[in-house]
Amino acid sequence: MARPIEKIQAEINLLESRVKAAIEFLKDMEQQAKVQGTSVAENPDCAKIIKQIPLVKDRLRSLYAELESGKATVAQTAAAPPKEEKPPAETPPKAEKPITPPPAPPPPKEEEPPPAPAVKKEPFITTTPVGTAEAYGATSTIGATPESLTKRGFSLLEDGEWEKAGDKFDSALDINSEYAPAYVGLLCAELKVTREANLANQNSLLSARANYKKALRYSTAEHRVRLETYNHIIEHRLEEQEDSQEQERRKQEQQRLNQERERLNQEQERLNQEKEKLLQTQKLEQEQILAELRRREQEEEDKRMQEEEKRTLDEERSQQAELRRAEKQKQDEEEQRLIEEEQEFRKNQKTWIKKGLCYYCGGKLTITKKCKSCGKTS
Repeated sequence: MARPIEKIQAEINLLESRVKAAIEFLKDMEQQAKVQGTSVAENPDCAKIIKQIPLVKDRLRSLYAELESGKATVAQTAAAPPKEEKPPAETPPKAEKPITPPPAPPPPKEEEPPPAPAVKKEPFITTTPVGTAEAYGATSTIGATPESLTKRGFSLLEDGEWEKAGDKFDSALDINSEYAPAYVGLLCAELKVTREANLANQNSLLSARANYKKALRYSTAEHRVRLETYNHIIEHRLEEQEDSQEQERRKQEQQRLNQERERLNQEQERLNQEKEKLLQTQKLEQEQILAELRRREQEEEDKRMQEEEKRTLDEERSQQAELRRAEKQKQDEEEQRLIEEEQEFRKNQKTWIKKGLCYYCGGKLTITKKCKSCGKTS
């Protein structure tokens, strides 16, 4: 689906303003390079801008082609309705115009579709000059105007009259408080630069400055792009400086680490030599200590073996004595039990005899005195 013509035109205007701001910046840098006896290509910021300009031109060509096709489509759609509305257009043939002297009523031309927006044929040229008083809403009056005061202020900047230039810019803002070039001049006076293009050479971001913020707020789109370009160049340069400082810091840190590593290696080598000497001394001492320990261990082992043999003999003797005591106790208990059983049996025999029972087991007897239980004859 085709994009609206307004959006295409807005993108074209934005790209044109950016390219023009870049070209003006390159011109200023080229003049500075001539004074310094250097080349623009040696500046990394300029080299990057030069590389990006052809890409932006290609994009503009494609946008112009898209705009032409969109314009043709709008023209076709706009030309179709008038053909169908021919019958109502027959009213003008009335002979009222030549007859009546008063002015005739407005013709029905207002019903025609509005014309398509004009296309800029030159992509890098704008009709409204950037920095004029009319572009920022300043009214041209008799006497001092914001534009004349601002021009005078920039002339004073080139002479290094920072305070006088600041007064001129303040006077311009007294007339029109929304005149962006005056804020740019105040920013230049604050930073003590002679030209607007030199703002890109600062070592701090412009976005932190109040005058820069006000200049962005009240400037045109093209001028805003140029100011933002200065800030982007500074930001990019600061990032490169930070990267360079970080690389230098890392390089110094690496050198310090290498020196420290070399010192540690030498210290380690010295310690290794001392350690080797100490190990040899310790080895001799350990051999002597080990020999003494082995002798003592042998003496202790012999002593322990003697004590062990003695303890074993004592245990065997005590066990034998305990066994003898246990056997004797067992025999005494067995003899006591037998005596008690014999006494109990004798006592039972007396009772069995009295009751006429078996003498041996206490069982009942038959007529023949034979025990019915054990079969013995009493």
